Amino acid sequence: MSKIRSIADEIRERIKAESEAIPALEKPLAQKPVALAPKKKISAGEVSQAEIYDFFEQLSAFRMEGTQKIMIRLDTASMKLLKQLKFTRDIDMTKVIVFAFSQFLSRHHWLPGHIKELLKKNENELD
Repeated sequence: MSKIRSIADEIRERIKAESEAIPALEKPLAQKPVALAPKKKISAGEVSQAEIYDFFEQLSAFRMEGTQKIMIRLDTASMKLLKQLKFTRDIDMTKVIVFAFSQFLSRHHWLPGHIKELLKKNENELD
């Protein structure tokens, strides 16, 4: 058993040494451990009617632009929920997905700029 433990210790030390060998420029400035909370189902009673109303108002007011089409894969539960939303509120599934992605980008406004910088860096490395 002690031999197994010593091999594990050796592997940990190698990994630690390799991670320290990464140049400082490549490491993020501040790493926060992301604690994933267990998924808790929220019933409709825990959300105010005003919040529900505001959400559906925003979704209804959202105007999709663009003509690009893509195929996406969804898990069964998500697809079922989208179909139920289509049936109950007559909201197009594509509109919900585009709305969700636009909300994602608005919450992570730094993402497009970060991607551009990565592309420039990769382009410079290829030259």
